Amino acid sequence: MKHSVRRFTLIPFFVMMSLLLLPLTLFSADEDVLAELGDMKITSDDLEAAISLYPEIHRKRLNTDFASRKRILQDLVMNTILSKQAKESGFDKNEEIQKQLEYVKNTFIAKKYMDDILFKGVEIDDIAAKSYYENNKKNFTMPERVRAKHILIKVRKDASKDEIDEKKTKIKGLLEKIKGGEKFEDLARKFSEDVKTKMKGGDLGFFPKGRMAPEFDKAVFSLNKGEVSDPVKTKFGFHIIKVEDKKPASIIPFDKIKQRVKSKALRERKEKKTSEFMDKNFKDKGGIIYDHKLMKAKKEKKDD
Repeated sequence: MKHSVRRFTLIPFFVMMSLLLLPLTLFSADEDVLAELGDMKITSDDLEAAISLYPEIHRKRLNTDFASRKRILQDLVMNTILSKQAKESGFDKNEEIQKQLEYVKNTFIAKKYMDDILFKGVEIDDIAAKSYYENNKKNFTMPERVRAKHILIKVRKDASKDEIDEKKTKIKGLLEKIKGGEKFEDLARKFSEDVKTKMKGGDLGFFPKGRMAPEFDKAVFSLNKGEVSDPVKTKFGFHIIKVEDKKPASIIPFDKIKQRVKSKALRERKEKKTSEFMDKNFKDKGGIIYDHKLMKAKKEKKDD
């Protein structure tokens, strides 16, 4: 059976490393204990602490997905046992491990500080979101789209000139049938070699510029509603294209993308806060980043 959350076989590295900073419970009420071995007890609080480190989109699903919660619990058990054995053997004293632990520790603390202190009170309500939307409408547009149908006669990449000429003759013959009054959709069902669309009469649905092969794109967006193209050659073969409908570029209504607007506005507000923090605490105090040394340092390390 498939589950709504992706399969967890190991806790993601940052989550696993961050958990080392959160002490597991050694004593707790029995009803809170989810797994135990000797004096090691993993509680519901431990599980929730692990889940809290996942991105929000996963946390929401993990609240109701039993199989994924169990996999995370199993990973907690395994990582706790492995960590205990590593410490008992002195493996955790390895210099590289200590460096990584220090990095993860600093990153974890910094992120918590940002979320709880730096970004405290940084929110976007409906009024602020609406204002942001009105001032940035150009960023919330639906591009021009067309709905088209096509008939495809495939041409192999290594096709000979005779084979190409044969396919070209076939597609021209189909175009003549269309001009003679035969229904485009019927011919598509019978002759098109695009298996995904032929039974739908060649219908590709609506799509914006840039979605199709360049030659196809140029042809389809130059046609008016109801028009049929001459044969168009792409890397797939020869096409005949019919435009069913066209929709000009338009502004997406606020109510349809309110949450998206809120997320974008909140992200920008946090980025501004972060930039102001770095100006005040680094740039304004004379801090310098030596960009020209970045790749040189990497090369020297590699040469060593």
